[in-house]
Amino acid sequence: MAGIPFSAFAKNLIVWAKRAPETLRRGSIEGAQKCIPVLQQLTTEVGAVATGRFRDGWFVVTKGLRFPEFINMAPWAGYVEYGRKPGRAPPHDAIVRWVEIKFRIGGAEAERMAWAIGRKIAAQGIKGRYILKRARPKIIAIMALEAIAELRKDWSKK
Repeated sequence: MAGIPFSAFAKNLIVWAKRAPETLRRGSIEGAQKCIPVLQQLTTEVGAVATGRFRDGWFVVTKGLRFPEFINMAPWAGYVEYGRKPGRAPPHDAIVRWVEIKFRIGGAEAERMAWAIGRKIAAQGIKGRYILKRARPKIIAIMALEAIAELRKDWSKK
């Protein structure tokens, strides 16, 4: 029966254990980058696309972090993701621009529609779309597979 001496196995195991955190970080970063299309697709599926700025605003941040994080750079990303409680109306000009893009209307009709939408938002708020929460199972699966693939590559090195 052939085998490797335990001391050689133990030595390799110590080396791999020291490299594992950085290897896992590398794998999770690669996996996170592969998750961006998943977030973009889900953003489209929930109907949060007028200009495409929110859909295309998903990024992975890694600098200064142990593991990657997803962010969206659109100024209204927080309202789309988490919603908004009733209260004051959002800025009228922003709603007018959204109405013009979303419904392809302009002028007085866009102003009237924006005013009505603003009043409704002030009265009822906005329900969040929770894109990150919905995407979480897929994100975890993709990132885990990438981390495992990176570990396998690392283990195959001598």
